[in-house]
Amino acid sequence: MHPLHDYIAGLIASQVRARHAVVIYDVRRELEQFFAEAAAGDADATGLRSADFAGVPARLFTVNGSLLEARAAVEPLTCGDKPENVVIYAPGLSRGDPKSSLLLEIEKAGVLYQPLALRSNARTVLRKRFDEVAIDGMLQSEALTYEDLAALCRGEDGGGSLLRTVFGASDPVKILTSWLLDPTHDADLDAKAASGELRNLVGAKLGLSLPADGDAIRLRAITARYVLANEFRNDLADGAVVGGPAAARLAEVPAAPGKD
Repeated sequence: MHPLHDYIAGLIASQVRARHAVVIYDVRRELEQFFAEAAAGDADATGLRSADFAGVPARLFTVNGSLLEARAAVEPLTCGDKPENVVIYAPGLSRGDPKSSLLLEIEKAGVLYQPLALRSNARTVLRKRFDEVAIDGMLQSEALTYEDLAALCRGEDGGGSLLRTVFGASDPVKILTSWLLDPTHDADLDAKAASGELRNLVGAKLGLSLPADGDAIRLRAITARYVLANEFRNDLADGAVVGGPAAARLAEVPAAPGKD
């Protein structure tokens, strides 16, 4: 799996070990992908699936609109002298009035677990490698999904990169090439507040300082002009001189720090 999954699984595992039955409401549906990762195989006739939470096995029931179905499926597993481990996950639902909860008896026999917001869990995982300032930058956008946060926490190359979540690649050259040739990622860059990281990458790899207030079209145009101008410089024969208007236009573009 990945560090974010492992961390959340560990939190749920501690509840399962202690109380056997765990009920989780998730009105914002933040953990749907997590539970899809935790489950194994298809659901049986009652809707139960096998799942694993940090090495703790449990039966998982994912509510699909009906809490009555959840109660009917789970009660036989929790009412005996030796209750089985079971987790009820209710995406898109809030608990509402505790006194009228259809799962009240299961909650009392086990535990109603209210996990922290997904971003808070991601922040905890990221603290193992980054300081708060860096994490604030990574989590700036409200549009980050579970998959995005998992990619940030995974960081196989030692870094947390929003650009990886946008372009599906970690190689800087591939990211820059894709960005320069394909504008379809612009909306995702803005939504995930990854433009700052892109400017930093351009500065680090190309030696070009991009304006902080430029939109995607302008930044791409500046970078493309810089790349083309410096490729032209590199292709000039030793001692060759560019004259006329072309020389003036070329002089407007800063020279790259090296030929690589």
